[in-house]
Amino acid sequence: MFTTIPYFLIQVPCSYLEGTGSKDIASGEKKYALIAFIVCIANFVAYMAIHVKASKADEQKLKRMEVMKDLLRAGTLSLSGLFQNVIQTYDDRLSSKDGYGSISTGEHQPSAKVFEYLRSVLKVAYEKYDLDGSGTIGKSEFKVFLRDFHENVTENEVNTLFSKYDTDGSGNIDYDEFVAACYSIITSTHPSHSSTDAERHIASNVNEDDDEEEEEMPEDIANLSPDEQQRAIKKKAFFMLAVGTSLVLLFSDPMVDVMQEIAVRVNISPFYVSFVLAPLASNASEVIASQYYAAKKTSKTITVSFSALLGAAAMNNTFCLSIFMGLIYFRGLAWQYTAETVAIVTVQLLLWFMTRESLMTKNGGLVVLSIFPLSIVMVYVLEKMGYD
Repeated sequence: MFTTIPYFLIQVPCSYLEGTGSKDIASGEKKYALIAFIVCIANFVAYMAIHVKASKADEQKLKRMEVMKDLLRAGTLSLSGLFQNVIQTYDDRLSSKDGYGSISTGEHQPSAKVFEYLRSVLKVAYEKYDLDGSGTIGKSEFKVFLRDFHENVTENEVNTLFSKYDTDGSGNIDYDEFVAACYSIITSTHPSHSSTDAERHIASNVNEDDDEEEEEMPEDIANLSPDEQQRAIKKKAFFMLAVGTSLVLLFSDPMVDVMQEIAVRVNISPFYVSFVLAPLASNASEVIASQYYAAKKTSKTITVSFSALLGAAAMNNTFCLSIFMGLIYFRGLAWQYTAETVAIVTVQLLLWFMTRESLMTKNGGLVVLSIFPLSIVMVYVLEKMGYD
């Protein structure tokens, strides 16, 4: 709601401006556009700062956990590579990037926050390898798990882990014991941190009859140590961001021309074409991500879903609006979007009001779903009333 202030800064004074043409109106609006531009930039910087602070305070751990679960399912990283950053960030007893020592000698325990991460993320893998659904896994199942997630742990090391964590001597370990064993492996200096492809496969006593095909880790990442895997992931992320930005710069102008041409050919206002198509294109990533997480129907994934949508709205009201205000100011354009501004602010006020409740019902969801088409109707009515 705070990020809607620039709309008022430009719209309220502009409603009282009079002139003989768009140039006169643009001249009178210029200083208000500059003020709104500065406020948008300030809001954007503040919004980013809030998220940096939230990240340091681990307020986004739900989203981070869900991403880690997806990486675990896909086999994109090794077990050690997946949790390396978490352990280095939240386990203050980790004094060296080389780990604590060997599996056989380590007596360390994870910090509460690290244990929470491990317990949440590893659950999906544990249930998969608990083949008989007993709530425990045996030594052979544990070996399959280690093989699939590219940890080269020797037979003796597995025996050592089971001797340590199989307290009742049943030959099986429960989930908490499984988590503790994984932590010992991740923080140890066993050879998997620098192993070759051949060394990564466990040769003895492995169940080779698992019919489910596992996704292979990318070759450019598989041979790296956990630290190097993290650096490779970050490098790839920045590369993908650069490619995406380049595609936007390359195709955004032709896309606008196409929308305008569609409007001309079907004889409707270009606004309605852009108001329907442009938001779907520009916010497609947030829509797809939020729908993907919401479909899992858990409180954690719903939180992630709403966070993605909230982020999209905040970015539209800060960074995107700052570009628009900059164009108004630097190119001397006229702000003549009263109907659109009223519709946008009204929608955001309505959603703010509706989301004060802790429980969202199906009927409430249908109301939210109807807001978008109703906003287009609102713009049409306002323009017919002369607010154009």
